[in-house]
Amino acid sequence: MAKEVRSARGEGVFLIDSRTALQEYARRNEVLYLQEYLPIERDLRIVHVGDRVVSAYWRRAAPGVFHTNIARGGTVSFDGVPEAAVALVERVARRLGIDHAGFDVAEVQGRFYILEFNPLFGLEALNRQGIRIAPLIDDYLSRVDGGPADRDPDTPLAA
Repeated sequence: MAKEVRSARGEGVFLIDSRTALQEYARRNEVLYLQEYLPIERDLRIVHVGDRVVSAYWRRAAPGVFHTNIARGGTVSFDGVPEAAVALVERVARRLGIDHAGFDVAEVQGRFYILEFNPLFGLEALNRQGIRIAPLIDDYLSRVDGGPADRDPDTPLAA
């Protein structure tokens, strides 16, 4: 699997299935993002905001497609999300100090693998759940900053 820098929504993600394909990808990209292909038909998107997971759901690839992204035809299921995967994301986010990201997690033979995490992620599934991310961010920042949630965001915090 290969991904181009600053790509999102499944754009710029390629299945590299030959030496020629790898060489072509390397010619087009100064920075190479490569990972082993995992034989999966679905993955988890786990959304972490502030100090907690706010949503988790399966993304299943459309027939004949390896992308699980909703923007690329993937479907969403909120059923049967493994608690162990959510706990993994919470642990990693806490240890790395990540307060806003969508984590993509694959399950292969009962083990969970974080494929990537990104602060720019689609909100369609969250919208389906009625989750609005801005109030969650605002709540977290008000708790961390210790200030009112309605303060002017252009005014720096007092030192």
